[in-house]
Amino acid sequence: MQFYKLEASGKAIYKNLTPEIMELAGDSLKVCELTNSMPDDLKNRYRQNLLDEENANNYLFEILIAWGYKIRNYNISWNNDDSVAGPEYSIVIGNYELEVECKKLSVDTFRKIKRPDFYHFVDDLVPKISDAGLKGNIEIEFHDKLPSNMQTQEEIITEILDEVDGKPINRHVHLSCADVDLSLKEKSNDLVDIKQMYKQLLVRKPVNAHCVIYLPPGSSSEINPIEIVCKSQRDEDIIGGMRGIISKASKRQLSKKNPGIVACFIPEIESFEGLQNEGALANMSYGLFDESRAHVAAILYCSDSRLLPEFYGYRSYHPALVFKNPYCRYEEVRDFKFLSTEF
Repeated sequence: MQFYKLEASGKAIYKNLTPEIMELAGDSLKVCELTNSMPDDLKNRYRQNLLDEENANNYLFEILIAWGYKIRNYNISWNNDDSVAGPEYSIVIGNYELEVECKKLSVDTFRKIKRPDFYHFVDDLVPKISDAGLKGNIEIEFHDKLPSNMQTQEEIITEILDEVDGKPINRHVHLSCADVDLSLKEKSNDLVDIKQMYKQLLVRKPVNAHCVIYLPPGSSSEINPIEIVCKSQRDEDIIGGMRGIISKASKRQLSKKNPGIVACFIPEIESFEGLQNEGALANMSYGLFDESRAHVAAILYCSDSRLLPEFYGYRSYHPALVFKNPYCRYEEVRDFKFLSTEF
């Protein structure tokens, strides 16, 4: 859509490229280069799925990982038999192959409060609080899940607004599906340091909570913020859910006849810096390396592409993190340079 609008404007396209158009061009190059080496029926399968809204991102991720090895001059051997469980493709390394199984891990799958539901809920609730002439803090603890159903969300918002009744309030209230702490007062023109406020919020909020700071539109100053935090009383096992997907992929999709790698895409990760040797992701990944997965050479995680300005234009890269299996039985891959840190 951006390209068509730019084309219709009559402006020089190469001088007015947006980051989205540049990303699209980069993805197009990867697709064109890699599908050229595919058998025709596999190429058709990729064509159909890359044009499908539900499947496009999954298939594009497979292309992305393959591209990381192609630009390092490795050949790609595509798996054209989808009738049996197996990896998407293999990387040909000398006289052996490294099997690659790709998985997209949606953190929202294991959350009680899913991000799209949270965004919609906040977009509906918070402006109404602001329009009532109020600012301050709202903390909501759902008994279980934040409902995805829009009508149910509207009912919850109506309960909250009935409690507020357009007036300052500092009280803990019980709703049908949540407990809410309301600390709201009348708007003023007092300036706030929104960056410092957000840093403090990130430190203060529970690990599994969602949070946002809302500023009224149309204001040129940082005034009258509304801070909202949502969480669930129920425990979430996000890392455990991810572990289950990777465990099944390593045992069911990789043949064990060759060394293999499980490549995982996790959306919206800015950086994996500092996660190599400690933290839940590292503990989970290294915990998967046992005798039953001695054929797994490594687990790779990567996220969305980033555009960095260079002196000649922009460079696209993906933040990434790799965990090598110290117990892998295939000596050939011990010194192999897996994709790591970024590519």
